[in-house]
Amino acid sequence: MHKKYIYLNEENKDIKKVLELLFSDQSHLNTVKVTDGYLHENSFIQLLEKHNINYSFFENYQRQDINYLIKNNIITKRKDDVIYVNKKQMRRIRIFSMIFNYGVINYYNGLTKISRKVDLKQQQNEIDEILEEGLLIYKDTLFSKTESDYLNYSLNDSEFDNALGIRNKYLHGSVFEDNVEDLLYALIILTIYVIKINEELILSKHYDNKDK
Repeated sequence: MHKKYIYLNEENKDIKKVLELLFSDQSHLNTVKVTDGYLHENSFIQLLEKHNINYSFFENYQRQDINYLIKNNIITKRKDDVIYVNKKQMRRIRIFSMIFNYGVINYYNGLTKISRKVDLKQQQNEIDEILEEGLLIYKDTLFSKTESDYLNYSLNDSEFDNALGIRNKYLHGSVFEDNVEDLLYALIILTIYVIKINEELILSKHYDNKDK
């Protein structure tokens, strides 16, 4: 499928900075000083979700990055000094969160079930905008990079030092019955291939019919 997997554009410094500021537990925006002490959460987004945060709560060294997020339309500062996230910004932040946590999004069913057409379309439109901005990239492969890494780890021994190397192990006539664990891994791999091919067929049928 076209544009199936969505990834971070590693060459874009802006998106990498945005993700670190929003989601990293090391972000210096995770803590603000208030009248009776400090407010702290594991990420800046959690801080906004759980508390009413004013721009004035942040120290001068923090405001530089707050201004950066405001300028890039990631968050909004209201006239009453409150920092908040509008609906469009929240859709974008959820996309960024998926990328930050999992490294990849399936464009067609990674954000919501494919039957929920309205929600999925909104999120696809948002992804399309972000792609045009150069913050994300896409690839049209059968497997995502994470899935490919797992298959390479299981089947080959050239990419990972501690790889299982099942395919290489059985190139010279050995039989799986000698190793039940390898047989189980082989069944898992076969299942992954069947699931991915079935997914591709379902998506192709769904979107081909939709375009007619």
